[in-house]
Amino acid sequence: MNTPVAAGAPPARAASALLRAAFGTALAGNTIGAVGFPLFVLDSTGSTGLTGAAVTVAVAASVLTGLLMGPVLDRWGMRRSWLAGVLVGLVATVALVVLHRADALPGWALLALTAVRAAADEPGRVAAFGLLPRLAAGAGGTLERANATLRAMSAVATIAGPVVAGALVATAGTVAPLLVDAAAGVAAVVLLAALGRLPGHSGEPAPDAVVDRSRYRDGLREALRYLRGNRVLRALVVVTALFATLDAGLVTIGLTSYADRLLGDPAWYGGLAAAFGAGALVGTVVFGLIGHRLPRRAVYLTGYLTLATVVALLPWCPGPATALLLVAVAGVLISPVDLIYMQELQERVPPRMFGTVAGTATTVVSAPGPAGVSLLTWALATGDVHGTFVVLGAVYALAALPLLVARPLRALGGARPHRTDPREGPWT
Repeated sequence: MNTPVAAGAPPARAASALLRAAFGTALAGNTIGAVGFPLFVLDSTGSTGLTGAAVTVAVAASVLTGLLMGPVLDRWGMRRSWLAGVLVGLVATVALVVLHRADALPGWALLALTAVRAAADEPGRVAAFGLLPRLAAGAGGTLERANATLRAMSAVATIAGPVVAGALVATAGTVAPLLVDAAAGVAAVVLLAALGRLPGHSGEPAPDAVVDRSRYRDGLREALRYLRGNRVLRALVVVTALFATLDAGLVTIGLTSYADRLLGDPAWYGGLAAAFGAGALVGTVVFGLIGHRLPRRAVYLTGYLTLATVVALLPWCPGPATALLLVAVAGVLISPVDLIYMQELQERVPPRMFGTVAGTATTVVSAPGPAGVSLLTWALATGDVHGTFVVLGAVYALAALPLLVARPLRALGGARPHRTDPREGPWT
């Protein structure tokens, strides 16, 4: 495979380009595979119950891996852990296809391989953002732009992935998305291997910079103490977890019911999702270009306050056009929030424990999501949609307004970034 970098490109820029290519390739495969996977399970087993169980297992494996993978990332190094995860996911995906073709895929094996695939996807997400600070500095770019590039890839994948997966299923069957996922895994392995061959820019620590390989439990405890002791990060994790719980219900059952009963057609859900995704993509690109010039706290507060306002206004929209516009505006202004959250982690967490702290924070943020979906489902089932959205808007506002006076958030953007010297491991 040809590398996506010109032969004469400086090694630091080549490394940065290889990381983006590996992330984008793996992301494209994972997104297409994730969308097509439930259809594959339903087609291969004919069981709705087993399909639901497979989805549940995948979610549980992702959450559990987010908590447990951190010390592994810090001990093995970012690139090695990412490479190992891609390889494990590739093997599991190929095993699913082969066993299915051989008509030898019992339910227990399907669930086991599902868990392995879901768990293998997680290290790459954390590792890519863990590698970015050093690579962005070496390539002469801003960390805002580097983070925004990866987030923009995620936004594009979210919009295009379901379309591509649907087309593949329609034209080549339910196995096709898994084959594309596997092919993307092979390409990502090649790119990550190429990244490791760039001398002095692959992230390999120098011999005298190898970190202390303490026990797994000790590394986890140290990272947890750090996360609890840093007021800014602790506040960010709590705020992000709260809004992520509300968002989990809103963007699934909430907007589906809103489209069906307030806009008059459930098909409007697709339009709302697309409008938000397009807005988020625009917001991500704009923040990547000018985010380093903006006051971080003001952008952060604007995002959450706008989201609360939009949710409060949705039940009063006179028609679909207004709802689509509001959702698109919310996407534009809320998208920098995740970028700021990640950049604060990158700047405040020592590289030697970034994987553990980031993985633990991700688990804390995502774990309450199912509870948010269940609670909103209950509210919609026992009350009318209009009244439920009025209450939901009030809850968003009550959650957002205290952020204006939260003292830890006044320090956003005030961290002294950790050194990004290539000799400061573990970046391998």
